[in-house]
Parts: sequence; structure tokens; C-alpha cells
Amino acid sequence: MTATVQTIKKFCEETGIGRTKVKELIADLIIPTVPREESNGLVLINKLEWDRRVQANQVLLPIPPRKRKLLESQRR
Repeated sequence: MTATVQTIKKFCEETGIGRTKVKELIADLIIPTVPREESNGLVLINKLEWDRRVQANQVLLPIPPRKRKLLESQRR
């Protein structure tokens, strides 16, 4: 059974996504979070919504520029 909400640290441990990348994905609204009561409160990831999006193939992770360049050079 998965938790309904998780801290960024726990989410990183479970998914293998780096902390910096998770913060970027949260800022880009790709990873859903629970609304905070205080502006400096703990950021909690809505794990149920994340799992639902993954199951429905609604998660599209951006390709970093360096990786994109590598993929383009391999196609040629």
C-alpha cells in the first residue's frame, strides 16, 4: 500500500528521480502537490494523484537539452 502523500525525500527514494529534478517537475506542475497552509510549510507530493496519472499514461517527463542533442545526433 502506498502513502497518500509523501515528502520530496521519500518520493525521490521510491522513484529514483533526483531531488533537483523533482523540484523542477513540481514547479512545472508535472508532479502534483498538496496545497500548503503556510508559504514556508513542508512540500508534500500527492502520491495518489501521481500514481493515477502514471497509470493513465498522463505523465510526460521533459528530455534534458544534453540528452536531446545526443538523441538527435544518433538519428543522423
